[in-house]
Amino acid sequence: MVNFQPGKTVTTFTDKQGREIVICYPQWEDLEKITKFINEISQEQTFIRYAGEVITLEEESAWLKDVLEKSEAGEYVLLLAFHNDQLVGNVSIQRDHSSARRSLHVGIFGIALRQEFRGAGIGFGLAKAAMSEAEQALKGLRLFRLNVYVLNDRGQQLYRKLGFQEVGRLPEYVLHKGEYIDEIVMVKQVDLNN
Repeated sequence: MVNFQPGKTVTTFTDKQGREIVICYPQWEDLEKITKFINEISQEQTFIRYAGEVITLEEESAWLKDVLEKSEAGEYVLLLAFHNDQLVGNVSIQRDHSSARRSLHVGIFGIALRQEFRGAGIGFGLAKAAMSEAEQALKGLRLFRLNVYVLNDRGQQLYRKLGFQEVGRLPEYVLHKGEYIDEIVMVKQVDLNN
């Protein structure tokens, strides 16, 4: 059974700074906040796929429509983290369609947090909630996979804390701030006993 319900709260917790964090599924009403969030992270040129691009409201609307449809179909989990109605982070896990049916048991993991909310335990709480939801929503899921830039030490620490293990490196795979850097591939087995 798919747990997805637009706007549904999955969990709440208090971060290390004493801030209340609400983790929920996205809804159409979040579109402007999501667009603002991704554009702020993009301008920061941190360790996500966007590096200074500006994403329009129309582009983000098309993306959100696709995410909501895939979430309804049990193909995608997107969770948002809010503090005082401000979007402070998101995490996604989507089925890997790169090898057609052969890789549908793999969930591709991605996460982003506002700079001022990093290092406070929000990423860990958000990731744990998303993996739990994905284990229920993405039927047949057996493996989580992510790619992380070699320079992203904080991200690597978080992923290891979550149980991910490095399984390989793609040399000079990413152009980051004018430099070609390695990307690390990490995986985590889904606990099939749950």
